[in-house]
Amino acid sequence: MKAALRLSRAWAAQHRLRAVLTIAAVALAASLVVFTLDAYRAAIDYTTGFAREVLGRYDLVVVPTSAMQPNIDRELAGALHADDRVETLERVSTTWVDVEDTRNTTYYESWRCPVFGTDRAEPPVAIAQGSWLEQGSDEPVAVLSGGLARRWRASLGQVLQVDARGGSFAITVRGITDEHLAQQDASGLFVTPALARRVAGREPTGARLFVALAPGSDTAAFLAEWQPRLAAADPPATGKDLNTIAAELATDKAIAGLRTWGLAAAAIAFLAAGFIVFATVSAGTDERARQLALLRCIGASKAQVASAVLAEGLLFALCGAAAGIPLGWLWVQLLAWIRPALYPDGVSPGLVGPLAAIAAAVFAAVFAGLLPARAASRHRPIEAMSGLGARARGRGRPLATIAGVILLVVHLVLAATAPAASHRVANAMTGAALIAIVCAALLLVPALIVCVERLFAPVVARCLALPTPLLRQQLSGRLGRSAGTVLTLAICLGLSVTLNVWGRTMVTPFLPSPDLPDTVVSVMPAGLPSEAADAVRELPGVDGDRVLPMAVEQTALGGHLLAASGGDLSQAYVLIVGVDPRAAFTSDDPLLPLEFADGDAASGIAALERPGACLVPPAFAKRFDLRIGDPVPLRTPAGATREEPLVVGGIASLPGWHWVTKFSRMRTLGGKPLAPLVVHRDTAAALGIGRIRHWYIDQAPDYDRAELRTALQRLAEAHAGAYVDAHFGPGMARGVSVKVIDTIDVRDRMKTRADGVIWILGALPLTALLVAILGVANAIAAGIRVRTWEFGVLRSVGLEADTAGRLVLGEALLLALAAAVLSVPAGILTARAGIILGVQAYNTGTALPGTVIPWLDIVIAVLITAAVALLAALLPARRLARRQPLDLLQQGRGAG
Repeated sequence: MKAALRLSRAWAAQHRLRAVLTIAAVALAASLVVFTLDAYRAAIDYTTGFAREVLGRYDLVVVPTSAMQPNIDRELAGALHADDRVETLERVSTTWVDVEDTRNTTYYESWRCPVFGTDRAEPPVAIAQGSWLEQGSDEPVAVLSGGLARRWRASLGQVLQVDARGGSFAITVRGITDEHLAQQDASGLFVTPALARRVAGREPTGARLFVALAPGSDTAAFLAEWQPRLAAADPPATGKDLNTIAAELATDKAIAGLRTWGLAAAAIAFLAAGFIVFATVSAGTDERARQLALLRCIGASKAQVASAVLAEGLLFALCGAAAGIPLGWLWVQLLAWIRPALYPDGVSPGLVGPLAAIAAAVFAAVFAGLLPARAASRHRPIEAMSGLGARARGRGRPLATIAGVILLVVHLVLAATAPAASHRVANAMTGAALIAIVCAALLLVPALIVCVERLFAPVVARCLALPTPLLRQQLSGRLGRSAGTVLTLAICLGLSVTLNVWGRTMVTPFLPSPDLPDTVVSVMPAGLPSEAADAVRELPGVDGDRVLPMAVEQTALGGHLLAASGGDLSQAYVLIVGVDPRAAFTSDDPLLPLEFADGDAASGIAALERPGACLVPPAFAKRFDLRIGDPVPLRTPAGATREEPLVVGGIASLPGWHWVTKFSRMRTLGGKPLAPLVVHRDTAAALGIGRIRHWYIDQAPDYDRAELRTALQRLAEAHAGAYVDAHFGPGMARGVSVKVIDTIDVRDRMKTRADGVIWILGALPLTALLVAILGVANAIAAGIRVRTWEFGVLRSVGLEADTAGRLVLGEALLLALAAAVLSVPAGILTARAGIILGVQAYNTGTALPGTVIPWLDIVIAVLITAAVALLAALLPARRLARRQPLDLLQQGRGAG
């Protein structure tokens, strides 16, 4: 082993530039691993501090289990307060409101936010800016939690437009708490009880209990003792302590995004680094053919030669990890400086990131060095000493090519037949198809390089004014080195193609259907009584023949469906959409353009005419194994503990429904519903959903959005007053909030947002080209060293210095073309298999969409890859052009 280590150090010292480039590539990859894990660890560590900020001086908060029953029983609160361990208990009322996004900080028009009514004389959390509330006042002022202030980019003195059951309010931000991340149970607008009553339109419910325990009390033991009593209460509640809130904060979008993007970048970088190590060690094996032969001649065994080659790869990996660890820590410090909200107290180095970086580097080096080590051990001394050992061995290529073609055919067959099979079989077949295409790509690389060289070498030679016969032998002469370099580029480009195709294809079914009516209008909180709903047809700008009133409300699953969903009421909501089916589905241009998976519009109308029938989306039916005629038990909105079963009358989906429901305030209980269940308006009324608060309309030629909104406001105010809320009983609509949304605007905004996310996804793998550029430069430099004698001869017989440099650039361009030819088809096929797997396995609720190929994005990615390859070859090409023929001949003669 000592001899192997000495040889590896000597080989590294012999070609220092190659060693430096390889170590630098591994160091960049290792730094990404350290950055990802340490940055995420530090962010998670600070969530405990954030949780303390959320709870303030309290030890726990008691919240309702279900948004349908947002109150907490006063007897339960009294019993809790009577516990000897409870020092302070504050009952806080809660009303959910919509806050207009006036600064356009997100792609939503408004945010869902709780308003907390509190009569405390001092804030529960320290005030960072401004001042606390003046009790007894009903002025429209509030204190905003710091986490939401940062998320919304709100500032002291800003006026927030708030829409609630009590009407519309302009509330001024009087203070901002010292809180860094938003937490759903304790972050919102703090107001006085008087203002809370105005906002709620009635006496608000007490939906939060903040509890401070006596000194020395064990919070975990207290909570463990009370949780069964809280869960058994009517309505049920649950307690959350510091650790629970910290765990929830750990899923914050900023932290979760940091982890996702970081891990993806680190994984891609290490894949590229692994191929770089492979290309480097392979090139070193070719260069040292005579040295390896001499070792065999003086008694070295095959295992000793192989171990020396593996030791060289391990040396590169360990040195790269050692250099990458402090670089990763530096990146974490930069992130803490850029995002102080995530790291208010800075960051400190940890052990998890460095250990993971070392482990990943060693694994990559061993994995990448196995084939070169095996090739080195198989050199026959006589052939190598005579110069024949450096000849490319092609005996395995035909078999590998045949195997690759077979695997490609297997992939196509599996991917084509998977959607027709059962879900379990389809998932297994699609997974096998993904493995098949990856293995096929790896096996077809040598044959692909030869084909690209023969087809494109004349074109590249003409563009660069090079002799075609010279360029045609550059890649196939050293297939091992060329394959490693092509795979280094292809892994980055291929993932970019896969993510672009997958993202563009998968987003299409989730956009609002282009067949939806032009506009959705909403009147909150009370809407209009059923008998007055048709008055909307007479408003200016409305096509009176194209209006669909909808009775919409959220409710929760019941019975066996609730149990199948995990039993969590907060995660088991559905949306009831009551419509007149003949108005919704009849005609060639239906107002509710459902896609029927079983039946058609006529059968849907017939089904909904039956009392208690509903149409469910395919994903919902699949998740709960529902068929036509099966019962759908629901908690009735008016009585959350009472169940009312519906019956599946048909299976149909409405693409993009979730975005329309989010923007139009159809989600009255907050959170994303599992599915919309379409019912007859009579069935909705039987469930207690009688008032009409939403309409689909088509626009008349004189449509003006502002004018329509004003007319709706006047119509709604004419019917304002006492009303019965489907969930919370009698209320008083003192104010009216009207929302008018053009569905094409929703589609455009969501497509723009999706395009931005997909662009980031597609660009992320290309960032790994920063690692790949070092590997490409290394491989090209190694190729020049192997052919030093050849270049010396060519220069001696008249090859110009700049021609030799362009020859190297042509080789780099061919490598990039080979990577593109490999990764573009493989990326598209992989994306298609991923789409099938997503549709089959993850309940997307849509039919298998047609593949969308963003050719412009793919062309840009290919051009970036080619530019990286040319940039990597620039320095080796310039160094070769500067060398004299005699120097090349002397060095080439003494090489090996």
